[in-house]
Amino acid sequence: MRSSREALKVLLLVSALGLSWAACSHAGPAPEARVPSRGPETCSTEVRRAEVLLRVVDTQGRPIPGASVALNPPMLMAHGPAPSESQDGLLTDAAGELRLTPRVDSDIPPFIIINAEGYRDATWSLDLLPGEQRRVDVRLTPSVAISGRVVDVRGQPLPGAEVMGHGVTFYWGEMRTTADAEGRFSLSGLPPGPVALRVSLGGQAPNDMEVVAPRSDVELVWKTSTLSVEVRDARGQPLPGVLLGVQDASALGLPMWMGAPRTDARGKAELGPLPPGPHRVQALWARPGFQWVTSQEVVLAPNQGHSVVLSFEGSRVRPPLTGRVTDAEGRPLRDVEILATPVTSPDPGSLRELLLSETPDEEQSRARSDAQGRFTLEGLREGPVRIRAMEGSESFEESPPVEVPPGHDTVALLLPRRSTLQGEVVDPEGRPVTNLRFRVNDEHVDSPTGRFEGIIVPSGRVTLAVIAEGFAVERRTVQVPARKAFRLTEPIVLQPGREVSGRVVKDDGCTPIAGAVVMLDREAPPRDSRMDPLTTRTDAEGRFTLSRLEREPLVLRVDKRPPARSGPPGQIPMVRVPVAADEDSVTVRFGPEASVTGVVTDGEGRPVAGADLGSDCTSFYQPVDATGRFVLHGLEGGRECVLHVDVSRAERAAEHSPPPLVFTPRRVVLPKRGTLRVDLTAREGPASLRVRLPRKDVSAFLLEGAVPRPSTWEKTRHLLMGALTPDPRSRLSRSPDAPHDARMEAVFSQLSPGHYTLLVTRDGSEGSDVAVVHLPVTLDGPGAKQVEVDFSTARTLAAE
Repeated sequence: MRSSREALKVLLLVSALGLSWAACSHAGPAPEARVPSRGPETCSTEVRRAEVLLRVVDTQGRPIPGASVALNPPMLMAHGPAPSESQDGLLTDAAGELRLTPRVDSDIPPFIIINAEGYRDATWSLDLLPGEQRRVDVRLTPSVAISGRVVDVRGQPLPGAEVMGHGVTFYWGEMRTTADAEGRFSLSGLPPGPVALRVSLGGQAPNDMEVVAPRSDVELVWKTSTLSVEVRDARGQPLPGVLLGVQDASALGLPMWMGAPRTDARGKAELGPLPPGPHRVQALWARPGFQWVTSQEVVLAPNQGHSVVLSFEGSRVRPPLTGRVTDAEGRPLRDVEILATPVTSPDPGSLRELLLSETPDEEQSRARSDAQGRFTLEGLREGPVRIRAMEGSESFEESPPVEVPPGHDTVALLLPRRSTLQGEVVDPEGRPVTNLRFRVNDEHVDSPTGRFEGIIVPSGRVTLAVIAEGFAVERRTVQVPARKAFRLTEPIVLQPGREVSGRVVKDDGCTPIAGAVVMLDREAPPRDSRMDPLTTRTDAEGRFTLSRLEREPLVLRVDKRPPARSGPPGQIPMVRVPVAADEDSVTVRFGPEASVTGVVTDGEGRPVAGADLGSDCTSFYQPVDATGRFVLHGLEGGRECVLHVDVSRAERAAEHSPPPLVFTPRRVVLPKRGTLRVDLTAREGPASLRVRLPRKDVSAFLLEGAVPRPSTWEKTRHLLMGALTPDPRSRLSRSPDAPHDARMEAVFSQLSPGHYTLLVTRDGSEGSDVAVVHLPVTLDGPGAKQVEVDFSTARTLAAE
């Protein structure tokens, strides 16, 4: 199941090389500003290394001799700076051991890939300190196969059938193959355990079954059904040329139109092969200017033919709906797209997104305004309709939806004009500057001419950044009136820019920090630094260059290991460094670091091999080795961290069903320097909680004890860091194809009786307000308790 890992991803930083400045803006208070440090007089040029005794074993702990080990293979480094050396073709000895001495003169951890015949490949991250000596035990999972035949219901082979397999208990990827001329197939490279198989032919009629690997006698019987469809018009006559779509009614997805047939001259079509089960078949009758839609559900039995009649019979057409579209001054607008849909159907929302859809499945009528702004909508079925309008140049906003009841045959539409901004941009001598780029409220805005004219902006308080080659970025705050063409009265004068370069290093003054974000400090950091002209990142040597800066004293903000996605990331180690007006080089040194080490075990003291350890204090998941050991280096000393164990990839996760293997997050305080020992043991308890969730786009978290309702989103985020997340295998999947109103269930097991607090958050777009349900829960004793979440009790908290 994906629910637990998805919830952990909301809480943890999963990669050091992505950016999401919404998360950065949530960082806690920064340490005191540090004076630029030149570091030691000289940094040693000696290559600094660590020593690793790698031991490769099988699932029984027996050594695997001759395993091939690749150190820092280039393919792993495609998304960021790579360590400075790579080795291949290293082999374990008769005891399954190999000594490695990787370079550790950067904060990029070395990687290894281990492969051995008869086993699945393993990838491992070695988070090491210079001079560190460590033993790492890596367990390889046997590579097994599933083979057999694909046949039809008569037992005849199906050459070319596609077979796909993926893990059931934990996710390990997907394997695919194609059946040969005799229908035989083989999927190799699988771990032992349950595997979900799917067989289809030409992508049609997928059939599913579950088997346990290894197995060599699987017979996959491709069961199919056919469906005859007849479509009739409003008078009950056959309707040719109608597009037919079909979907699995249990999949909660959209109709599948691609490659779907149309009805013939008799209004009929054959659909199939289709998998048995409930389906919804939909007919879309498209004519110039309008389209009608009707659908019906049918249950298909295996190896049988079925028929269904889809009819528009009895539908009555309302008279043509005419109207005129103008701007706020009453001037007609031509070439405006007009869309009308029945009020009884869901509101399509943004007209722009709907028009980009290749096959919109909403019933609708379309028209385009002429030079006088007039339009006519035809072919609408009787009943109230909803009308929207959009002008293609983006100079106007979309019109709000207008409902037109029956009996009204005319309508007037008004498109509000968007606010625009223009002015003059000059150099210090007053000469015009061209080839300009603009950012408005941190977002790139096009200027087709490269001049400061007709820049579309929102109304109200706007932050404008003007960018030109060779000049410092000029930022202005402007109050823009609503729906007006606003011109600045004073020219914007660009000053010559300068560059500041330097290095970002660890506390020793020498070890570079790669991937750190260096930016001009300002009141509101950008939400997304990828396009920000005043932000850059350090390379593998910790070096950076920041250009287009003003020639005056400034402050640089340096964030170490930025998060890869939004969500509560915890505090990010960060320093602020003042730079003088005449200074063009600086070294930024971070404070002391701490480490956390320990062992992860189940309730019986057995190591949980293959689990991942994450924390809000680091950007990486660190793997747990075959003896349950883990090490986290490079943490900011003296701060509080929350440790999470993720078992979704662990081999032992499959062995703990039931009961599932689950862990409670551990909150710890790091030493200023040095290493903290923390052992983590799987949670065990006789009670469980099943939470029925009202929607797909929500996340559930459980806090131990009776916790008061948090008053702000910042306080809520802090609580969620240490919250329990649902079991890895909750009963209902969170399919991305499921609609937002699909009901889901989250399961928290292995709980002790007592008081708890359930927090359910509704996922929102970045920067939007967050709805939170706060529900006290008491588990009186052993057994399962079920609760229902009602979002009518939710409190909306403003996202900072």
